Amino acid sequence: MVLKLRNAHLDFLFKLLEVEKLGFSDGRKRNKFLKILTESFNDYEKGRKDLLSKLGKKDENGQLVINEKKEVEFENEEAKIEFVAELNNLFNELVIIDETEANKEVLQFVKELVTREEFAKDAKLSGQEVELLEGILESFKEYGAEQTDSAAEKS
Repeated sequence: MVLKLRNAHLDFLFKLLEVEKLGFSDGRKRNKFLKILTESFNDYEKGRKDLLSKLGKKDENGQLVINEKKEVEFENEEAKIEFVAELNNLFNELVIIDETEANKEVLQFVKELVTREEFAKDAKLSGQEVELLEGILESFKEYGAEQTDSAAEKS
């Protein structure tokens, strides 16, 4: 069985899980899950930075030009459009986490944590964050459905 998330979910999921108050044992499980995600998040960040480096406008020293809004500037509209398209592809890449004996308990714990009604209940979320949370919940529900389907097949 596998848990399938999208790169777009990683940063937001990190933030939600980090603020969750947990006891020592549950906190360790959460931290193990975050450690599993870290490699995928780092790959995503490297891809994003590579895109900026490839398509962003550079000054005479080869440094990216940042405007007053703290955004990277682009040489032209075509470069900006290409960056947005490539970043969307990167956002939508799947992160596949295979369930193993070593991480099965951790994945089950995080699934139970993020799908419970109280999860992120007090968080003030933007429309985009609500969309991200819905995607995360759907991913964990699919992971749970896979478990139910495979248990039914064994019966």
